[in-house]
Amino acid sequence: MKPKQDHSYEFQTELRSETAKQIQLLGPVAWQVADRWLSGWRRRTLDLEKQGKLVEALREQAKREAEIYSEARIGGRNSHLADHEIAELYDLSPGPPA
Repeated sequence: MKPKQDHSYEFQTELRSETAKQIQLLGPVAWQVADRWLSGWRRRTLDLEKQGKLVEALREQAKREAEIYSEARIGGRNSHLADHEIAELYDLSPGPPA
């Protein structure tokens, strides 16, 4: 019997339920970004939520990350690089906007 895998994300419990539902619709890249932002920039992330700007910021960041990592890896000359190296090369900020 396989062990149960935990697929829960921090944003599901740390943000308002309406915000979490909207993030769920954005897909896995946005889920990872939301959790990264909450773990590293909690106050700024919660401030964005209070201002009603979090979901749009996540949407934009997830789109940008997906495009950059896809471009870098699929037949690209940077396919051998780790994620953090690709992010640095493309000036991709790991945190939420100020």
